[in-house]
Amino acid sequence: MAELQNLSLREAELQDAAQIQRNIFPNKTPEQIENRLNSAHKRRIVAEYNNEIIGYAVLAFRTVPHAHTALLHSLFVNEEFRNKGIGGVIVEFAEKLALQNGIEILLLEVSAENRNAIPLYKKLGFEEYGLLRNGYKKDGKYKNLALMKKVLGK
Repeated sequence: MAELQNLSLREAELQDAAQIQRNIFPNKTPEQIENRLNSAHKRRIVAEYNNEIIGYAVLAFRTVPHAHTALLHSLFVNEEFRNKGIGGVIVEFAEKLALQNGIEILLLEVSAENRNAIPLYKKLGFEEYGLLRNGYKKDGKYKNLALMKKVLGK
């Protein structure tokens, strides 16, 4: 990632909605992005390079008392910046944020067909603990989700 020395990570802010929409979710409206950013029990993480948002993820905290798990989801890196280690850096940032909030186990769900993401998550210390058959529907077809977890602070 030497070519991305100016990469920074932070929590997303409402004024980031237009860039997130333009660079990460072009099929969503700025209003839809703003609605996502307003959720109280979720933290949005952005990766910036040269003052442009190029990566995004959501860390969702459970709202029940005594919860010690969080769900990492919606991890996206702009196509131009993929395969440069940015996804891993975003996950590491999410782990630190989770630990700061008392989270001990980080969960994620990923398409069982995603042959790029699963090895990345395993490399980052996640392990598969199950398979949710027909866990999501895309283009009218049911797809399986690989369920993964990482015990933090080990």
